[in-house]
Amino acid sequence: MLKQPEINLSQVIAEVFRAKTRALSAQNGSKNMSNLIQRLKASKLARENAERADGVEAGRTWATEHAEFNELHNLSEWWDTASEDGRDVVLTTQETDAFGASHQLACVIRGECCRDRKDSDQFWEEAIGDDNGQRHSDRFVRGFVEGALQVWNAVKDKL
Repeated sequence: MLKQPEINLSQVIAEVFRAKTRALSAQNGSKNMSNLIQRLKASKLARENAERADGVEAGRTWATEHAEFNELHNLSEWWDTASEDGRDVVLTTQETDAFGASHQLACVIRGECCRDRKDSDQFWEEAIGDDNGQRHSDRFVRGFVEGALQVWNAVKDKL
């Protein structure tokens, strides 16, 4: 008679338990990763919206308290005559750009090409103060344009 191999029941149960634990762990890991991705997407969107909102507020303040007629006029003329692609070229910083969107916008507003970073830095210091690091965000710069044009459009026909 052939002898049946002995089955260690506790070892079998332990293997089944480990396999089930690994499966549940992988499932939870996937769920945790999905939750992480959703949370980070929401955080990114909130940051982007805050940058734009800060830009709108800064643009309104600049237009109301500091801007000269010719600066707002230059900005409005550029906005009205530039194509959407042309606006994107100015308001989007590419990795290969020597000067970013904030520099390009300063040139548009001043009505001349800023010779170097000092010119655009001077504009931004006058426009939003010493703490102007946020101007390096393209969303902030777009918001700035939006806010400044809101003020201009509300008053230009009264001038």
